Amino acid sequence: MRIIRAKIGDVDAIYELGINVPEFKVGDNASCFWPKEVLLNLIKSKKDIFLVAKDKDKIIGFCIVAVHLPTLKATIENRFVLPEYRGKGVASQMNKVSEEILVKKGIKYICAFVEDDNIASAKMLENQGFEKGKLYYWYMKER
Repeated sequence: MRIIRAKIGDVDAIYELGINVPEFKVGDNASCFWPKEVLLNLIKSKKDIFLVAKDKDKIIGFCIVAVHLPTLKATIENRFVLPEYRGKGVASQMNKVSEEILVKKGIKYICAFVEDDNIASAKMLENQGFEKGKLYYWYMKER
């Protein structure tokens, strides 16, 4: 398994994975996943991080991190690993690679959103030194 930056040729496979993840849907009226155009913008971005985990040539996971340089803050927007690869350290490796890149960019704060019933992700983040914050509701307006 290897963790690398996503490439333009990965967009279709990532999109197909993402649209089938109900947890990415944030509201009843919101679309389920990023449009392909947004995925392409993220791949081309010099500041944001878009990683894929690959087993040979198969994409088995991805991680999208939005970077806001003025506040020195990054937010793990989406992280996904195929069910058959979970529990094997794939998400942890993607977090580790993301954090290494973020440190080089001078980022001081890294945030992640985890659903309240996603115990595995919460535990992984805590094991990596993340501190659990307050509970908030997500509000969204799609335009």
